Amino acid sequence: AMWRDFKESFCISAIVVGPAAQAQRSDDQVWSGFLEYLKQAPPLNGPLEALQGFEKSLIATGVPREESSRQFGVVKRLISIRGDWWPLMFDRIYASDRPNFNQNPSTVLVEAIESAKPGRALDVAMGQGRNALFLAQRGWAVTGFDLSNEGLRVARANAKKAGVPLTAQRSSIEDFSYGEEQWDLIALI
Repeated sequence: AMWRDFKESFCISAIVVGPAAQAQRSDDQVWSGFLEYLKQAPPLNGPLEALQGFEKSLIATGVPREESSRQFGVVKRLISIRGDWWPLMFDRIYASDRPNFNQNPSTVLVEAIESAKPGRALDVAMGQGRNALFLAQRGWAVTGFDLSNEGLRVARANAKKAGVPLTAQRSSIEDFSYGEEQWDLIALI
């Protein structure tokens, strides 16, 4: 009888402790969950939708509202100091048929090259290549790089459709080999 009382007591405790243990997820565990969410998220319109979608996914999987809010807060705090979410998020944004950003070339860039002789151009963090394609269509030899595989895929496809050459590489700002004196124009927009 004593063992049965202990087992029942232990099981009841386990039921009570179960949700509380979930509240103890470390920041790293929460962040890993956010990255996993981004990998399988539907196409997104922008960063805010990525964050809100993560919180909704927590609630949908049964995470209590208070805990989902806490995890959402952890993610909001960590996005400014961790960069590993950028490529995943932008892959989801560039996969969208309605991204929430301007897809036309930058007016600053358009005006800057108005009377410039085409040369070698570098488009830093080019995304889908809106500026790189604009330059290539005006005779520039363009190299662009980005962290998003989906952005690079879209840029290459658009360059092919436009019939212009484009060198598109996957790299971070820190890892790209800029070289010396090889660019006539560098766009970081």
